[in-house]
Amino acid sequence: MTDNDKWATPYNEIFTGGQVPANEFSLSDSLFAAPVNQGGSATTTVGTSVVAGTAQTVTLSASGLPPGVTATFNPSAVTAGGSSTRTLQASATAALGTATVTVTGTSPSVVHSVPLTLTVNVAGSGGTIVSGGSYEIHQGTQVVDVPGSSTSTGTQLIVWGAHGGAN
Repeated sequence: MTDNDKWATPYNEIFTGGQVPANEFSLSDSLFAAPVNQGGSATTTVGTSVVAGTAQTVTLSASGLPPGVTATFNPSAVTAGGSSTRTLQASATAALGTATVTVTGTSPSVVHSVPLTLTVNVAGSGGTIVSGGSYEIHQGTQVVDVPGSSTSTGTQLIVWGAHGGAN
C-alpha cells in the first residue's frame, strides 16, 4: 500500500482506493462529537485542503439530522483549502438523544464525508427561584436541585446523577 492508497490526519476522512483523483481534496471537522441543548446551538469548523491537482469549489451539506435540528454552513461552498463555520441549531422540541450526522463535501471531481456524533440534551431550566418553591436544572447527566429550603449559611443545593427515571 502506497501513500496514495490511504491517507488521513486527525478528524479527516480516510481515503481508500487505487489512485488519488486528479483534483482531490480532504474534508475535516473540528469535532468528532458535539452536544447541543434543546433550543440551543453548537458551532464547529469544517475545513478542506487540496490533496492533489487544482483547488475546486466544495459544496457542503449535512444529513442524518434528528427531527428539530437544522444545519447551516457559512459559507455553504468553499474553495478547497478554505473552511466554513457549521451551526447546528436545535429547536425547543428537538428529538432528544444521539445521532450520527454526516457532513458531505461535494466537488466536480469527488465527494467526501465525515461523521459527527450529535447529542441533543434537555434544555436547562431557567427563571427565578420563588421563595419556598422548588427549582431544578437538568444538564446532561447531572441535576441541580434547589428545594426551596435554606440553611443558616445559604441556599441548599442538591446535585445528583440523572438516570432517566423519577428522582
